Amino acid sequence: QDRQQGLLMYSQGKWVVLAQAAFKDKVITAIVETADAGYLITTLKQGVWLLKAGKLTHLALPESIAAAHIYTASPINDHEYALGTTSDGVYIIEISQGFNKRTVQGKVVRHFDSDTRLQNNNVLSLFVDREQNIWLGLDKGIDLVDYNSFIQTISPVYNTPAACYTALIYKNQLVIGTSDGLYKA
Repeated sequence: QDRQQGLLMYSQGKWVVLAQAAFKDKVITAIVETADAGYLITTLKQGVWLLKAGKLTHLALPESIAAAHIYTASPINDHEYALGTTSDGVYIIEISQGFNKRTVQGKVVRHFDSDTRLQNNNVLSLFVDREQNIWLGLDKGIDLVDYNSFIQTISPVYNTPAACYTALIYKNQLVIGTSDGLYKA
């Protein structure tokens, strides 16, 4: 990244401009290869971008993600990416192409933060292992998100255990009857 020339790549002994003006005023925090020979580029405060075949596309994601300061990123599989933030934990986003293959869409699939069992929300590094577990380096410790597991902890209020008396799947949603009330996930 260069203030005058933008985003550069060193190839065959010389610097090649990938995106000239787009990143002059932005702090790039991660560049991740995508499955379709492109790059997912995260910025500290201006969100997520896709660069493919010289075309740069800004992903429309909730403003809260950019406001949380994206600090790190890693692919989980061919279409999902983990974004670590400095103030709101980890967002898992899914990227897909539109029906006409010209538009790229992003959506939040999951969100993990201190309310959903992380020690804190300041994610400084992350690593996805071959079983798709997400290891998080926090400012005060390490957390593991067992992302690919069918078993999940469900608690309506964090650190407030409730006795579960019944559960069923109704209209493709899990419904749980507890000592504190009825919840759906």
